[in-house]
Formats: sequence, C-alpha cells, structure tokens
Amino acid sequence: MRVFGVAKGFLSYDEMQMIHEGVCRVLSEVGMKIESEEFLKVLKKYGYNVNLAKKVVYFPESYIEELTGHHRVDDDLPELRFNAGGYPHLYLDPETDEVKPHTFDSSLRMAHVA
Repeated sequence: MRVFGVAKGFLSYDEMQMIHEGVCRVLSEVGMKIESEEFLKVLKKYGYNVNLAKKVVYFPESYIEELTGHHRVDDDLPELRFNAGGYPHLYLDPETDEVKPHTFDSSLRMAHVA
C-alpha cells in the first residue's frame, strides 16, 4: 500500500474500496459514540438506530453511500488537496466573490498579494 493520502496515484481504487467498506462496516456494526444525548435523540427522531444507554448511533451503509456519493470504478479519483499551515481549506476568491477550496495556486496568489 502506498501512503500520502487518498488522491490520484497514491491509493489504488481497490485500496480505497477496502477502506470505504471497512468504514461502512464499523459505522453500521460498531457505531459512533456521541456524547450529546440531545443530538442522539434528534438522530433517533430521524430514524437512526440509537442506543441511548451506550450513547451510540449506528449508520446504515445506504446512508453512508448517499452521504459520500461513493465513486464507481470508472469515476475520476479525487484531486490532491492540502492545507498549508494556518490557512483555511476554503477561501473567498476576491475576483469572483465565490467560496472556493484552497489550492497550491490560490495560496501562491494570496502570498504574492501580501
């Protein structure tokens, strides 16, 4: 297995699929501990399997698939993104007034302006 993150050329599709399936299994079978009883009650109200005594919610795989928009084999792999130092991962582009993810180029432009 190659390391450095989930981006083009670093993890194979099979490696990403193996991680995805493992995460789905953990979230559906082991669940996620949530300390807020109020939040657990909201999740229960919306139909999630919640164990209030253990403070655990179980997410069905179908929900995870919907939330992540899981990629098929022929889909493009995600781009490599980074967060340099104290920079946020999103920024307001002064030229377009749009909120965009930081890229290497946007960081260079911001450093050049400063």
